[in-house]
Amino acid sequence: MYQTICFLLQEKTMTFLKSSVSDLSNTYSTALLAYTFSLAGEEDLRAQLLKHLDSVATSDGRKHFTVCLKRRR
Repeated sequence: MYQTICFLLQEKTMTFLKSSVSDLSNTYSTALLAYTFSLAGEEDLRAQLLKHLDSVATSDGRKHFTVCLKRRR
C-alpha cells in the first residue's frame, strides 16, 4: 500500500511539474525543471528545456545566465 501511495504521489507531482513547462520566464526554475526531468528519465522534456536555456544563455567565451532580481522595498 505504501508503494501505491508513493507512486500516486509521484505521478501527481510529475503532472504538476509538466504543466509548469509552458511558463519558461524564470531561468532558474527552468534549469531546475530540466534537472528534475533528467532524473525522472523524461528525455523529451529535458531536451526542450535545455534548448530553451541554450537560447537565453549569454555567451562570451563561456555560457552563463543572467538572473534579474527584483528588490523589495
